[in-house]
Amino acid sequence: APPHPPTMQPERRASGRASQPGVRPVGSRTLRHAGNSVTALVNLAAGEATAWSDDELVVVSALDSRPPSPGAPEPAASLSPIPLERLKLAAVILEDVMAPRASFCPNNPDRLDAYVMYHKWWLRYMLNFLVLVVLALAVFEKPNGNLGLELPLAATTLVEVVCLGFFALRLLHLRYLTPSTAFWHDKKNVLLTIVLASTFVDMVAFVVTETHGAWNIRWTRCLRPVFLAAFSDYRQVRRGFRTIRRAFAGVASVLILVAVTIALFALLLVQLFKHKDLQYYQGNAFMRSWPDTFWQLYILITSANFPDVMMPAYAHSKIYAIIFLLFIVLTMYVFLSIVLAVVYNNYREGLKGELTNTIKVARKDLRRVFSLIAIDNTILYREWVLTMARVFPRYESARIRVMWRAVCSPGADAITLSDFYKMYELLQIRLVSASSDVTLLDRWFPTCFHSRPSKLVKSIIRHRWFKYSVSVAIILNAVVIAVGWDELLDPLFLTFFNLEVFGKMYTYGTRNFFRGAWNCFDFVVIEVATVLSVYDSVIELDDREQSLVDFFLVVRLMRLFKVLGTVERFQDVLETVFRLGPAISMFGIMVLAVYYAFAIVGMELFGGRIYEGNHTLAGNIMVRDSPFWADITARNPLLQGSDFELFGYYPNNFNDVLSAFVLLFELTVVNQWHVLSDGFVLLTSKAARVYFLAFHLTAVILILNVFIAFILEAFLLQLEAATTDLQNELQRHIERELSAMSKGERKFKVAAKLRTTDAIFYKMFSTEVLEKIEEDDAESQDFDSLGHQAEQVAEAEAVDLPRRHSSAAVASCSEHAVHLEWSEDTPPEEATVANGPDAVAGNRTDSRTARRHAARTKRPLSTLTESTA
Repeated sequence: APPHPPTMQPERRASGRASQPGVRPVGSRTLRHAGNSVTALVNLAAGEATAWSDDELVVVSALDSRPPSPGAPEPAASLSPIPLERLKLAAVILEDVMAPRASFCPNNPDRLDAYVMYHKWWLRYMLNFLVLVVLALAVFEKPNGNLGLELPLAATTLVEVVCLGFFALRLLHLRYLTPSTAFWHDKKNVLLTIVLASTFVDMVAFVVTETHGAWNIRWTRCLRPVFLAAFSDYRQVRRGFRTIRRAFAGVASVLILVAVTIALFALLLVQLFKHKDLQYYQGNAFMRSWPDTFWQLYILITSANFPDVMMPAYAHSKIYAIIFLLFIVLTMYVFLSIVLAVVYNNYREGLKGELTNTIKVARKDLRRVFSLIAIDNTILYREWVLTMARVFPRYESARIRVMWRAVCSPGADAITLSDFYKMYELLQIRLVSASSDVTLLDRWFPTCFHSRPSKLVKSIIRHRWFKYSVSVAIILNAVVIAVGWDELLDPLFLTFFNLEVFGKMYTYGTRNFFRGAWNCFDFVVIEVATVLSVYDSVIELDDREQSLVDFFLVVRLMRLFKVLGTVERFQDVLETVFRLGPAISMFGIMVLAVYYAFAIVGMELFGGRIYEGNHTLAGNIMVRDSPFWADITARNPLLQGSDFELFGYYPNNFNDVLSAFVLLFELTVVNQWHVLSDGFVLLTSKAARVYFLAFHLTAVILILNVFIAFILEAFLLQLEAATTDLQNELQRHIERELSAMSKGERKFKVAAKLRTTDAIFYKMFSTEVLEKIEEDDAESQDFDSLGHQAEQVAEAEAVDLPRRHSSAAVASCSEHAVHLEWSEDTPPEEATVANGPDAVAGNRTDSRTARRHAARTKRPLSTLTESTA
């Protein structure tokens, strides 16, 4: 690259000293047009960045490869020999690694902008919003029960068409960015295409049949949760479902053993009691048929019907209790514990495998970035700043400098490829702004803020005894509410808590105060409670308004968790819950998807079968012989005399989606779930048990056990180590950097919460995963050297042998071909097969990959195309 654009004239520093031709000191943030090019000078020291166009010549960072010392200004800028297009491509790929997602970023500059647009934050948020809108349509569609929220068919159809149209455009956008073969090879794209097409067809058929009054069913509504997982943006959700799939494959043998045990015990009990005239307390026959006995014993392994299920036999002879006790010990305490152990092991191994593949893909992308911005196989500080300024446009030079020192080896002036691999972990660590030591009051009213009374107030607020007094006040407030003295002493507590809130805001600054999540919670709860209390003292509140006052009174007790967080024994538990928020939300989305699918199916099967009563009548379902009770029992004749009717479970129905969700949650808890399922069996047939059995296996046996396995692993990790080595290294460099800063400068720190869920998983399994990757890399290097030797032998033989023999010799080495495998979550830019020593480093795999590829394609391993030969 030339030292400066030809049309650019040499400039001088503001101080009058001559600078290098064509160079201005960093900090002069200007844009100078020179023909068709633009020179951008970026004020990194102030944390600013210009919007760089396609025609820019980038002029940023240092002449020297070394970064300046902490607190020193950035030196003069120089032209980078790296073309702008490569810098932009490198920054985009690094953003993919940070996401993290498998990068299929095209090398074509014309498609690079389309790729960046595909990952724009507002498009992702719009996708999330429209997915929620599609799922929420069930609230406004039939059946609607007593919700009263049903909308006209035209309105819901129009909303669904708009959402599906956006989904189709999103899919077409992805198709534009990926080759046709790679796009259709990806299973999630095929699934999305099928679901979109089926939904459009089903929607048209439903509108036509509904218009003509014919029988119809919206069977594709249960497929709507596919949108929560199939789009490339929901990678973590797909990972969760793959974990469940692996868990089911692992526990299938144990579940078969449980089923065989239940079947044998059912056969034994039927043979024992078929000639005895025993009955349950409702009058039903006891253990007469094998299917009914099998169902009762399956319920027994959840302990929901114990000891009711054995009471007729136990009353007849107490020796029969041995059979039921033996069954419970075998199934519930042994087999189900084995299920949890197998799920935990499969989950752990599957998660390690997922993370290993993720890091391998990330390293491939990092190698690609390294090849784009490296000079002589190293990355200099100049190119580092140019790239990081694009990835983190709001980061000031101090943060970028700290990141450099964390990645670069001690004493080195440049970053090697092995150092650059640290970027995967570094990009998952957030450097957030720390509390500023200059508040608004300090800036606007320094004399008053630093006066003697002000210093006294600030010293009181900062004192540890003030924190202890706040904790004591919170505990006393809870005791007062518990004993019912809140009306008398609540104004006193509110006054003290208001003094606490505004005292902290005065001492630490408003901005610093609201950086803390607990401070925001305290402010909202206390101020709303204060406003309602003042309003209550002036105007008499009605029942609804008084309920709101009582609600915030009770919510204030949530501050007890803040007190518990100061105790070391509770700190690990609360910190684990806080740090695992993103990962727990992934399981929440999985549960939502499963619940939604089962809710829609349940509404189609059982919707409208339970009459919920006329709420204009006096009484309720718990008041016997009231008009409401008489009406609801008369209109549900099939449930009369059942436990469902006895306990008043009429609101537990599938008449609308919200009631269905509540019912499914009750089934997940498993308490009295047999009463709920038996109610719908009475309304339909015994075949309804299949629905409830499938839900129990999915939600309780699989998802709940996977969630327990995740919590166990995460909590054990939290007890072992709080931070990683790279986090500690960053913190050391930050302390050096902050020590050189002056008062009022923008400071930062390492955030306690990691950036993504993958970062949490990496923290859990980093040691084992990195060892596995290093072993695979070593095997791959040995394998590549063997392949190179085999090729040399084949070439030597080809000199003296005829062409057909030389082709066969080369074909015999095809086992050493390196295939680039695209997973279902890694849309490739292009499908390539690299061979022998010419294979790209990022595409290296071992011989087992080649064998798996040959098995999938049904081709012999020794087969080579003519061009490859």
